Amino acid sequence: MSLQTENDGQSEKEHHARYTTINETIQEIQIIEASSSRSRAHQAMRALTPFISFVERYSPAVDSMVQFDPKPSCLIWGSLRVILRIARSIKFYYDGLFRMIERLGNRLSIFNKYHELFGDSEEFHTTLSEAYVDALEFLNAAKCAMSNNGHLLLWLRRAWKNFESEFKEIDDRLSRRCQHLESLTTLIHRDRLHSDVKKQEDFRERTTEILTSLTKCPPPRCAQESYQEIMAWLSPIDWSEDLLRIRRKRSPNSCRWLTDHSFFHDWTTSTIPDSSIGWVYGRAGVGKTVASSAAIETLQNITSSKEDPGVILYFFFSGADDRRMTTLQMYQTIISQLLSQARPSLLPLQPIFEVAKKYGRSHLTWADDPVSILRQLLAIPSETFLIVDAIDECEDVESFLPDFLDVVRSAPGCRTLLLSRDIPALRRILETRPRIRITPTLTKECIDEYITNAINEVIVEDDVIRADILQQVSNRTQGMFLWASLMIQELKDAISPEDMTAILNESPPVLNSMYRMATRKMEQLPSKRRQLAKRILSRAVCSVRPLTWKELQTCLAFDSTLTSTRQRSLSRTLPYKSIVLKLCSPFIEHHLETDTFRLSHMSVHQYLTATEEAEKDQFCVAPEDAHRDMAAVCLEYLIQPEVHINNNLEPEEFPFTEYATSNWCHHLIKSKPDIHLHDQAVYFLSSKDRRQAWLSRWILLEKSAFPLQQILRLIHEVGQWLSSVGPDVRSHFDEHGDALDILVAFSLSRIQDPQGELSVKAVASKRIGQFERMMVIRELAREYTIAGRIGDGVNHVKTQLSQMDALSIPPVESVWLHSSLGLLYDQQGEVDLALSTQQKALSILLSSPSHDEFEAAQITNELGRLYRHQRKYKESEEMHLKALTSLRQLFPATDFQTTLTLNTLARCYRQQGRLEEALAFHNEAIAVQKTVLGLEHPHTLWVLSDIAKCHRDQGDMAKACELQEESVRLREKVLGPTHHDTLWALNDLAVMYEKDGRVDESFQIHSKALDGQKDTLGVDHKATVWTAQAIENLQHRRR
Repeated sequence: MSLQTENDGQSEKEHHARYTTINETIQEIQIIEASSSRSRAHQAMRALTPFISFVERYSPAVDSMVQFDPKPSCLIWGSLRVILRIARSIKFYYDGLFRMIERLGNRLSIFNKYHELFGDSEEFHTTLSEAYVDALEFLNAAKCAMSNNGHLLLWLRRAWKNFESEFKEIDDRLSRRCQHLESLTTLIHRDRLHSDVKKQEDFRERTTEILTSLTKCPPPRCAQESYQEIMAWLSPIDWSEDLLRIRRKRSPNSCRWLTDHSFFHDWTTSTIPDSSIGWVYGRAGVGKTVASSAAIETLQNITSSKEDPGVILYFFFSGADDRRMTTLQMYQTIISQLLSQARPSLLPLQPIFEVAKKYGRSHLTWADDPVSILRQLLAIPSETFLIVDAIDECEDVESFLPDFLDVVRSAPGCRTLLLSRDIPALRRILETRPRIRITPTLTKECIDEYITNAINEVIVEDDVIRADILQQVSNRTQGMFLWASLMIQELKDAISPEDMTAILNESPPVLNSMYRMATRKMEQLPSKRRQLAKRILSRAVCSVRPLTWKELQTCLAFDSTLTSTRQRSLSRTLPYKSIVLKLCSPFIEHHLETDTFRLSHMSVHQYLTATEEAEKDQFCVAPEDAHRDMAAVCLEYLIQPEVHINNNLEPEEFPFTEYATSNWCHHLIKSKPDIHLHDQAVYFLSSKDRRQAWLSRWILLEKSAFPLQQILRLIHEVGQWLSSVGPDVRSHFDEHGDALDILVAFSLSRIQDPQGELSVKAVASKRIGQFERMMVIRELAREYTIAGRIGDGVNHVKTQLSQMDALSIPPVESVWLHSSLGLLYDQQGEVDLALSTQQKALSILLSSPSHDEFEAAQITNELGRLYRHQRKYKESEEMHLKALTSLRQLFPATDFQTTLTLNTLARCYRQQGRLEEALAFHNEAIAVQKTVLGLEHPHTLWVLSDIAKCHRDQGDMAKACELQEESVRLREKVLGPTHHDTLWALNDLAVMYEKDGRVDESFQIHSKALDGQKDTLGVDHKATVWTAQAIENLQHRRR
């Protein structure tokens, strides 16, 4: 490769480089190394080194003797010391020079190989040429230094001017060039990887089209568009980014202890289902995550040469990132990887996606049954390798793992490798699987190789000292790569060999001790830097995901201990990135590609939040304190006028908006009680404009299936936290009214704006489907009823209808509001008025030629419920069956709305005494809901109570009480012991006890419910009055 430049005005050194090849440059390095080893100066220094070391070793004793009894020999000894110091300085000079030449040769050899791969990249070629020019400049200087080493004057100059001062500039320049080249090769590699994946996708698409045409089936319409829509719906994390981040931590050819082990070979070639699932386990810090990346890379190399390369899937759990802690996110990411590598598997996903769209579920949820989706996709015969790291950091590992293992075990050709710590919950499940424990003996060779390479980069002049340090570090790692990495970082900061020895002696082979040693250094920082370091660690400990630099910088600028943040200029308090990187080096990891900051390891989080460590380490933080500070920062940021009055905020100008909007509730709920934070939250929520701007933005950002329902639950929890800390705050905000206002605003904004583009609210309206909208209205009706404000709800809906009429909005757009008004009338006890309102809503809807069949089925089902309340069971059954027929045509049998209709029909049958039919429908519905929603979901618990009532009416009191007791227990767990539904379920249980003759127990349960209702609803609430009457009737019976 010619090192040519394009500048006509090139310097002499560039002219010399123009016709020099890389191989010639490497050869020049080898010649310099060889000639230097034969030079008289080098031989002289080699001969003098033992003598110098001997004198240095015993010089302190001689110094003491001379100082005790000064004689003329002192002058001789002093002169000798000066000469030896000069000789040692000269030795250091040449040692440094030789090491730099050696490092340069190694780097150039690697970059020469990179050039063979990436030489067609103009940017890489230019950058590499610049690096060669600098390399030649250094080699000329080095050659000059060594060719003149026989002159006494030049030797004295070496003693006067050290290696660092003479070569620092060129060394720094070369280091920057090499770092740039390394980053560039990473980016080029990633770009080509994406290109290769794209080529594979194009190939699979062409193959699919050919096969489709051969079978005389038309190709799928808008396949690419459907693929993009489905991928957005799956909403995976960036799996390639995760893999790249972890690969950067790994040394070349490391982790052979796993990839060369017979366990790994047997796993990759296994054809027996019971042997296709392997488990690699070990304690924290032994390198499991890095080993998983090595396994992935090895599999990619193995399969790339095959005609059918198969599929390689992977996921990295992380307890420090909320997005990487959930089973659902794992399914989302693995399914997305399958689709990206095998487009034909898109077909079974299409109908599931279409159903989700009809319900307004903008992202995959448990309601879409991701377990079954993965099972279907893996059922397509193909060689599949699946690697899941850190499963012990999954938040629900015990409940998810058995189903997951069943899926992958039954998949033909699928091999799964799990990596984790050895915890009892996992051992119970995986102890019968092929497994390998990571021991110090197993990893010693790889750790020693890593340590050797790392120590060689540290300037240690004496070979004996270097070997001693290598031995000490190797002996004390105890198989922990993380400990070795931390120790290398400490040694790189040493100022002398003696300092290195001291560091080794002070560092026991325990991670927490290493962390404590790092914080002791931080304790010596100036006050301002120490306080900044505390804030950095506090933010990293509690953040729900890794923060980008702009996010971290902004939230660090807000100091929760100061009350004048709002008055200060934010731009003047933004910390510098270099300072942040320097302050918390061993604890914080910076990912260059995404510019994000995270804790470097899960053990860091455990150390910083450990109660026993907090008592002696000022940098440790209680999680509830960290959440309190972060909540205060988020609220302070959102209170800024320029933030809350503007819906279209540019991320560059307002980088912390997304995080603060999405997560301040989470941080507040997890905070310790704090009156200042209480007042700050009340101030924020008391402004309707601020509140609704936040809610609108939150819905746009939230990725859960039903964002409005999710935010209402969050606000409820926020209200509970506020009430537990300070005075009652319900008078300051009305989240139910806000939710209704937002629903109306989003509904109106579906019409395009004058510029022909959808507004921000229109984008959000796509995320709130008809199903969620009516679910929210039902929740609002219940909450208004519980709060005794049902009249306010009715008036609010009437006001919104009047406003829509005034705007001449087409009547069909207000159908959902009429249906909402009917629901509120029903809660108010106005059943006839509710019935006529729902009939009006259905009439308006059916008058539109392009009406929504799903919406019509919902209103029809609601009519059936109202007829049941009027005891018109024939009409009720007719409406429910009509709705059920429509829904079964629209959706699969496992659809959630279908199960709701089954339950309403079953209640109609129960009230007619048709108990066997009612039980059959309830059991069919709850079977689906347990799978889709889970046993602890409120809707599932309602059905559980319905089944208990069917058994009660059949006279099977033992079964009825058993089921209702389970319903009460789960409601207390999920909703809390004082929730309205929990208290009413207690009353249902008391009624069953009374019917079973257990009057005393019935009295106790009713009394418990009454106490809760008095505290939460008040003594005049109709539910409280009913319970009090039931207790009075029981007292009469007990007399």
